[in-house]
Amino acid sequence: MKFIIARIIGNELPPRDELDSKIKSLEHILAQDEPIDKLWVLNRIYDHNYLIRIRHILKDQVTYEIPFIRSDYNKCLSYEDKILYSININHARNYAFACGKSVADFVIVLDGDCYFSDEGINNTLQEINDDQKINKQQKHYCIPSVRINNRNGHIKGEGMVAFRNDADQLFNESIIFGNNDKNELIYRLNLKPLKQGFCYHVSYSDDAIETDLHLRLRLRKLSLERLIRSEEHTSELQSQFRISYAVFCL
Repeated sequence: MKFIIARIIGNELPPRDELDSKIKSLEHILAQDEPIDKLWVLNRIYDHNYLIRIRHILKDQVTYEIPFIRSDYNKCLSYEDKILYSININHARNYAFACGKSVADFVIVLDGDCYFSDEGINNTLQEINDDQKINKQQKHYCIPSVRINNRNGHIKGEGMVAFRNDADQLFNESIIFGNNDKNELIYRLNLKPLKQGFCYHVSYSDDAIETDLHLRLRLRKLSLERLIRSEEHTSELQSQFRISYAVFCL
């Protein structure tokens, strides 16, 4: 069977993410050179300079983009709607699956900062291949992840999902980022983690964030609030520029 890894790259979210931590994670992951095909989905990145950097790093990779369209964002009235638009993570995951299912038997949908070691990918592929020989009705698999931080600490992380290309149960796109968006599908399908397969979830942020769940959740909340303020500030600057330009033209 043919497998493909699909990863999602989104906006940086300080203070949850340190400056350039996503860039460092991306460069680290590209250096791993996993022995199967890969694709990347750039998910509603509103910072143009950051987007240019990501495109340059991935210039030799298969990439797809879900654009951040300012006029669509401006139609969002509530805080929840703005978050759901800005980080439409489950829509991006489903889109990644749609991009990969036409070229592979299985699409492994990973977060943008996840990767496989040689042992992890070999065990994962072998375990899924072996199970498919006896469980042909199984269309989804849960791949356990291990969070590793700057000091190479190891912490159990969320499971990732591999989809067979005929899978009809997908991520719930109405769930806001951070509200068990990925786990909802795993719980709904009662997926048990693979016994031998696994992936790594790398972080270049402060070690305390990776080891303290409560701190991580608190900083995530602050990050989302800051994201909305940043997007709206950018919108105000663009509006002021358009007004100034119009006056200048007069």
